[in-house]
Amino acid sequence: MWPERGLLWRAGVICALMKSISPSAIILGPMIGILSEAILLDLFIRLLGKSLPAMMFAGGVAVTAAFAQKILNILVIYGMSLVKVYLNLIEYAAKQIGLTHANPWVLILILAGIYFLMGLAAAIAGYLIGRRSLELQPDELSPQLNAGRKLFMENEKQYYSAFLLFLSLLAIPGGIILMNTIPFYIAVPVCAGYIIFCLVYYPILLRRLKNPFLWVQFVIIIVLSGLFWKSDQELNGLFDLASLQAGVEMSFRAILVISGFTGISSELRSPLVRAFLFRRGLREVYSAVSLAFQALPSMLEDAIKPRELFRQPLTAVAHMLARAGKWEKVFEQSGNEKAF
Repeated sequence: MWPERGLLWRAGVICALMKSISPSAIILGPMIGILSEAILLDLFIRLLGKSLPAMMFAGGVAVTAAFAQKILNILVIYGMSLVKVYLNLIEYAAKQIGLTHANPWVLILILAGIYFLMGLAAAIAGYLIGRRSLELQPDELSPQLNAGRKLFMENEKQYYSAFLLFLSLLAIPGGIILMNTIPFYIAVPVCAGYIIFCLVYYPILLRRLKNPFLWVQFVIIIVLSGLFWKSDQELNGLFDLASLQAGVEMSFRAILVISGFTGISSELRSPLVRAFLFRRGLREVYSAVSLAFQALPSMLEDAIKPRELFRQPLTAVAHMLARAGKWEKVFEQSGNEKAF
């Protein structure tokens, strides 16, 4: 629909920046995922062309990258210790069903293949939606743009600090190094002090840590560590205290990482960051994202009805995209400058 060169990666930049104001304690991971998928799509379509097979392959690679990022996130949050638990768990499960030569990495390859197939399906759907949109006549629009949106929704009650941003950037690697180099009972009070500070200074962290699913994950990790941290040859009895401690350490490390990213993501909303972007010549990026936030509420209000989306999803989305040309005229008439 829009054959402009570089449109995909630029759309990814805008979407990633829009994610930056999400009311979530974790934004950097999703932002990196959004941008990396857009870059991969753009790269492979440039290399392979704009045919449907090329788009299918690019879609498969982009979605598989999300799976790879998920694995990387787990390693960052829990460390390589979780890999040992996983390998011993697979070994134990294989013995229970009589597979003595099971390869634990086969499961990862199977899951990656499923992600790749999902990417292929998404690319086919997008291709069909685009072709259908070109055949449609866009409906007339009567939007009321919401001009009150901003790129960074800063909290007026919060004091932003470059020092705290620097502290949060150091807290994650520093805390992990401490836990790996000194006794755990000494590293805990130091890291716990930073976590408590984040809980007091960044209330959004409490919402993240109150998520029951997060603690269910911790309990599962601790139990699995107690059972599978050591191999069958090393384990004496059902549970081992040292193995349980390894699970506790992984869970505590995860809380530290979550707290650190909460501090980073909160400080990135600072007006100082926005001013820095302007001084560095990124005014166009800021304007483009601001325009996207202005468009979003009105486009959703004018968008398809849920019943239409459920009955005819491809056609419904095609109708929505067919209106895009009309929206561009609305933006120009509203005095919004074209950016990015």
